[in-house]
Amino acid sequence: MLPVALSAILKKFRQFCIEKHAFNAPTKHGNMSYKTNAEIVCGFLRGEYITEPHTALEDARDFELPILLNIIRHKRWQDKIMTYNWRNVQVRDNFKAV
Repeated sequence: MLPVALSAILKKFRQFCIEKHAFNAPTKHGNMSYKTNAEIVCGFLRGEYITEPHTALEDARDFELPILLNIIRHKRWQDKIMTYNWRNVQVRDNFKAV
């Protein structure tokens, strides 16, 4: 079970991914997840999506550093570290058949 605050952030992140069409290709089992790479996470934190140039300096300075700074500005961030769970970012969980 996710903490309430994390659940609210995850809901906003999912909506950002839907608006930006940020999906991974479906697996052979039909599972399709939201992208969680630095480009998408940084775009979510900034409120705008920018294509990552994939050069070492720009990647570190413009994408990974803002993510790190966002993490360490929160008090007791070390206590909030969670393992990545792909089940929390499945596209199918946000849509119901009508």
